[in-house]
Amino acid sequence: MKPTTQDVANKAGVSTATVSRTFAHPDKVLQETREKVMTAAQELGFTISRSASALKSQQSFRIAVLISEPVATWFNSHICRALNDVLQPEGYDICTYYIPDVTNRRQLFEEIPLRHNVDAVVVSSFGVDVMEIEDLRRLDIPLIGINVPVTQGFSATIGIDEYASMRLVVKHLHDLGHHRVCFVCSELKHAPLPYSADLRSDAFLRACHDVGESIEPLLIHVPREVDEPENYAISQLLTCSPRPTA
Repeated sequence: MKPTTQDVANKAGVSTATVSRTFAHPDKVLQETREKVMTAAQELGFTISRSASALKSQQSFRIAVLISEPVATWFNSHICRALNDVLQPEGYDICTYYIPDVTNRRQLFEEIPLRHNVDAVVVSSFGVDVMEIEDLRRLDIPLIGINVPVTQGFSATIGIDEYASMRLVVKHLHDLGHHRVCFVCSELKHAPLPYSADLRSDAFLRACHDVGESIEPLLIHVPREVDEPENYAISQLLTCSPRPTA
């Protein structure tokens, strides 16, 4: 028979309320008392029911992270690792959802309010329709954006300044003596989602214009459905005349 909160309380010589407080709010329990409760729980093999705790607190202790590329990619793997480093010690689990297109995104945002099984949603590098997040706002589920193209509707966001970053790159190349500069990027049309990366081509052109009139910018758009985008980009570069120097 599984040990109960009452069993732990009896063994530790405290009330059941103190046992519950030790697991739910350990910072509000004296260290000596906390150690007695934890020792008693360990000796009895007692484990707290997360589902029961979640039901009582109205928290799931899960954070949804929405990504539009596989988690193994450099950017996504670093985001998930960083989030886990912060959230795991606080008792939260991270659930990653692969969102390849608008249909999948819309379906997930319809399901989250119905299930109410996450405490917050993190969106990485793609856009969300404002209408899709109204239910999250009504349920007080925070929506956090990382490098999202449009910040409207988000509780908080953090991202890269595309123009400032591109200006640093272009100015560096210009100072080295380069005037024909090429930027390789994904094709803007037929994108399954609005991506933050798609803002960079415009930032590149503006940066080239602002850094110096002698710069000749060139954009190479790689179709999103190409199996080997690197080879496609190289073949396009080799046919340029005159070729870019950077």
